Amino acid sequence: MPNSIVLFHTELNTLSLFSDQMKIYFEKHGYEIYIYDLEDSVRSMGLLYAYIQTHKVVAMIGFNSKVFGAQTPSGVNIWETLRIPCINILVDHPYWYHDILSKMPGNSVVLCVDMNHMNYVSTHYPQIPIVGFLPHGGTQSAGHRKNFSERNIDVLYVGSLYAPQNIDLSKQRWGFDAEKLVAKCIEHLKTHPTETVEDTLLQYCQQAAESWTDCIPLAVYMERSISFFFRNKLLSTVAKSGLKMQIYGAGYENCDWIALPNVTLGGMISPESVLDKIGDCKILLNTMPWFKNGSHERVFNGMLNGAVVVTEQNPYFEDTLPEGTWVKYSLEEDSLFRMCREVGELLDDEESWNQITAKAYEFASKGQTWERRAEEIAQELLAIF
Repeated sequence: MPNSIVLFHTELNTLSLFSDQMKIYFEKHGYEIYIYDLEDSVRSMGLLYAYIQTHKVVAMIGFNSKVFGAQTPSGVNIWETLRIPCINILVDHPYWYHDILSKMPGNSVVLCVDMNHMNYVSTHYPQIPIVGFLPHGGTQSAGHRKNFSERNIDVLYVGSLYAPQNIDLSKQRWGFDAEKLVAKCIEHLKTHPTETVEDTLLQYCQQAAESWTDCIPLAVYMERSISFFFRNKLLSTVAKSGLKMQIYGAGYENCDWIALPNVTLGGMISPESVLDKIGDCKILLNTMPWFKNGSHERVFNGMLNGAVVVTEQNPYFEDTLPEGTWVKYSLEEDSLFRMCREVGELLDDEESWNQITAKAYEFASKGQTWERRAEEIAQELLAIF
């Protein structure tokens, strides 16, 4: 039987793009690929069962995959029964996926894009046999890589401004003053923005003698709240600095700065269109989804598509990105102002812009792609299954 790998397409086009990029590597190296369509999961499950009768599936590789928790009516994990190893790459914080992680099969691997996330999974889900770190990969769009004068966008930001989800914080729901606890945590993070949600909440849960597991929904709410606060603060600072900025995403309609003449708001666009926009911008502004020691694909997408990447710093970036390949900032107000000045200077300095983008492209193209991540999985994981 030929060796096969199952990859997934989902309603989240970005995750489907990641799978398609990894598919390129696997097919080049002799693997057959089965695409499992999560938007039609029942049909895909039936087709997969027929497929494995004539193919040796060496692994299923998914992003934020909920299907790995699938169980038989008797409560046995389906993939463990079928002896198909499951590799779940979490590109969000693991506390978003508590139910799934609790049901992962005994032959599973969880890979995280942040070192803190990896430590979190190892601590809270010791039944998962292999937990590792796998940073994002970038994707290079097809076609000509534009030079400075050909680019029509000064500063680009792609991402939505999601307001915190509604959540019942009443004492009747939680049995303690959850509203007060959450407010304390959020205020703490506003003044300590390098700290993680889980560490902050755990500290306050311990003070309140509350169970961490019971408080996981509060962590999700806090992440949205604190990310909303700082993302709005960052973009407001850039907008009010006078820099010309284009934004693509949702949730900005009520922002007081969005109507400024130097700001252009577009709607939601496809992952492929995102890459095209990056290829047409001089500066790609990146915010992190409260990842304090990890990666994001926008950083490597920017480098591969010829933009100067301006991103929030963290230890992973400091250790990984060579000096002179990126512009960094922190979430303190004075750092945001300095970053705006530095961006303005770069937009007036084509030579410096060329130096940064050339060095960044050389670095990213040699090892920061999804094809490279697929190679790492093949060499370090598939070889042991």
